[in-house]
Formats: sequence, C-alpha cells, structure tokens
Amino acid sequence: MQQLLSKNRAMATLATNLLVLMIAIVLTMISPLVTQITKEYSLNKIQTGFIFTSNFIGFTIFILFGGLVADRFGKKKVLSVTSSLLVLFLLLFSIVPSYLTACLVVVLIGGACGIIESIASAWLAELNPEKASMHINISQIYFGIGALAGPYVSGLLIEGGWTWRQVYQLTSILALIVSVYFIVVKVNILPVNESESVAVPGLKKLAGNRLLLLLCLCMFLYTGSEIGAWSWMATYMMEKLNFTIVESSLSVGVFWMAMIVGRLVCTSILNRFQSRYIIIFLAFASAIATVASGFAATKIQAWIATILIGLFYSSLWPLIVAYGSEKLQSSSGTVFSLMVGSGGIGSSVIPIFMGFLGQKFSIKISMVSPAVFLALVAVIFIYIPKMYKGEQKGELS
Repeated sequence: MQQLLSKNRAMATLATNLLVLMIAIVLTMISPLVTQITKEYSLNKIQTGFIFTSNFIGFTIFILFGGLVADRFGKKKVLSVTSSLLVLFLLLFSIVPSYLTACLVVVLIGGACGIIESIASAWLAELNPEKASMHINISQIYFGIGALAGPYVSGLLIEGGWTWRQVYQLTSILALIVSVYFIVVKVNILPVNESESVAVPGLKKLAGNRLLLLLCLCMFLYTGSEIGAWSWMATYMMEKLNFTIVESSLSVGVFWMAMIVGRLVCTSILNRFQSRYIIIFLAFASAIATVASGFAATKIQAWIATILIGLFYSSLWPLIVAYGSEKLQSSSGTVFSLMVGSGGIGSSVIPIFMGFLGQKFSIKISMVSPAVFLALVAVIFIYIPKMYKGEQKGELS
C-alpha cells in the first residue's frame, strides 16, 4: 500500500511538473510569433507591446483569485480546471478575428498560466512535504526547459512555413495531452481542512503577516531583477559590445541554460545546506555578477557574466517560494499566490524602472541597478530569523 501511494505521488509530481513546463512554453513562445501577428493586424510598436502587457495583466490579476479558490476547493481541482481552460484559451487565440479580441484572450491565457504556476508550487509542496524545497526547485528546471523550447521550436515552425495560428493550434493539442494526464493521475492526499481555507474577511489578517510581507517583497525584488536582466540583456550587448542580433538572441538562450544548470546544482545540495543559507549566497553572488555584467568590456567578459548571472539567479525564485511554504503552511494556496503575484508586479515595475535609468543616464547604470535589489534580498534573509525567532512554524499571526 505504501509503495502504491509513493508511486501515485511520483506520477502526480511528474504530471504537475509537465504543467509547469507547458506554461513556460506558452509564456515564451510568442516572442518569434509576434512579427507575424504584427503584420496580420498592422500594428505599431505600442500596440504590439500591449500584447505582452496583456499577458502580465492576466498573470497578476488572476493569481490571487486562484489561491483563494484553491484553499477553498483544493489545489488538484483548481489545477485540473485551469489547465483545461488553458487548452480552450490557446485554441481561441488561434482563431481570434481582431487585435482587441486577441488582447482579451491573451489576458485569459496569462491568467491561466499565473494560476497554474502559483498553485502548482503549492501542490508540489503538499505532495512532497518532506522535500518541498527540492521538488519546487525541480519544477523550475522543467520551467527552464519549457522557456528554452517555447521560442526555439515555434521559431523553427515559422521558418518551416507554419502560421502563428497553426502553432497555437498545435500548442493547444499539447496542452490538452498534458492536462488530461494531470487529471487522470490519482493521488491520496488529505482533503483541504476548511479551517485552513481563507475567507475573504480573513485575507486582511493574512496580508498583514510581517513574514509574508517580507517574502512578497523579496519576490518583487528578485523576479523584477531577473526579468529586467534578461529583457535588457540583448539590447545592452548590441549597443555596447556590438553583438549581432543572432549573438544577442543566443545570449538569452545561454542565460536560460545556465539557469537550468544552476537549478540542478542547487537541487543536489539542498540536503546538505539550509535553503536560507543558499538564498543568501545566491542573492549576494547574483548582485556581484550583475555588477560585472554592467562593466563587461569585451564579448568574452559578457559571455562569462551572462553564464554567472544565470547560475546565481537560478534557484532564488523556487527557494524563496519553498521557504514561504515551510514557514507559512496554513492557507498555502493563498500564500503562494500572494508571493508569485508580488513577483508578477515586480516583473513589470523593475524592467520599466531600468528602462527609465537607461534613458535618463546610461544602459550601463540600468544593467547594474538590479544588484541593489538582489543585495536587499540577501539582507532580508539574514535578519529574518532574528526578527521571527519565536514564531511557530505555520503561524500566521
């Protein structure tokens, strides 16, 4: 019986990781497709950019809703319904008749991806409570693979003569397969305790928890820094180091490859070191690597800095999320949603702030600026135990 339960948990963990891989593909595949979309709808740059903004709007808005519902009805049910809706939204996007309709559907796609990313992490922690940090970190390895595969494969399909609509239709079929597999995998997990579900009036108390607020701040700072770093990476290398378009695009791929390697390494050492110590080391090392990237004077230096950034940034997101799951176990769906949602806000605010610095001062100052945010993450994790020395595990007040 114990072996059967263990096997079911392993299959459920794999199914959840495949969901994470799927949303990574969906979130990143639009990059090489947007040129065709722009031509078909005769869009200017602002209109094209709003397609990406629509994705972020949905991602952020729907996250908290998903967490509340997951704590009330169960994470497996919410993930099953949301993954099914994602299949529908992808199919709808492949047949949208107008630009405005396309933006509306992108909001829904982003919302579905946001719910899945946050609740999948909480579900993995619930499936594997004894090794939550390791499994959440592994899920981000799957995310990295999807983030690499999404734009690369969709770009190959476009070069092979496919239209962007056909690519989305194919993706909807793949999403259907993953969704069905997730739904049919059964696992025996204790049902949601209604005393742990968060009613709307109780959300105010949860949001006022000091530890949760600090973790949300860390997610805001880190996620914004990560998105800002690789979003502006190609521009910086072309403007300052005379990289070609191919070279600068490859640099983003190298960054994601280094992220995957870094997550593999961190997964292997989690049993030897506390996750908090790893977070502190990675955050300080990321700050140093970020400064180095801004002062890279040659292509070789830029490649080295890119690899170091990917390696050190790699496990900060999953480890911060896992730390939250360990310290705030009650209402985990809402807790995860608040943390991931904070990261979503940071991913919009900090890249824009970096753009302002680049416009007002220089692209070098822009690229170096995330180092301050990353160092602050390290400082917060140094002082968290001192501030909450007497806090009970899972306590929210």
